[in-house]
Amino acid sequence: MLAHARTRAAAVARQTASSKDRWGRLAAAAALVLLIAACTPVPSVPLAGPDPANPHARVPALAYRSPVEPYVSRRPVDPLPWQGQSDRSAPASKPGG
Repeated sequence: MLAHARTRAAAVARQTASSKDRWGRLAAAAALVLLIAACTPVPSVPLAGPDPANPHARVPALAYRSPVEPYVSRRPVDPLPWQGQSDRSAPASKPGG
C-alpha cells in the first residue's frame, strides 16, 4: 500500500512539473512574439496634408491675436434704477382684470 502511494505521488509530481514546463514554454513563446512585434517598423500612414518634415511645404501665414483682446473692464458701478427694468419684465396685465 505504501509503494502504491509513493508511485502515485511521483506521478503527480511529474505531471505538475510537466504542466509548469508547458506554461513556461508558452510564456517564452508569448514573450518572443511580443519582442518581435515591438521591433517591427510601423507601416507609414498617408498624411492628410503636406509632409511636416518638408521645409518647403506651404503653410498658412501666422497672424497675431492678443490673448487678452476680448477683455472688458468689469469695475463696480453705482446701481441703476430698477423700476423700468421690473416693469418691462412683468407679465402683461389681462384685459378686464
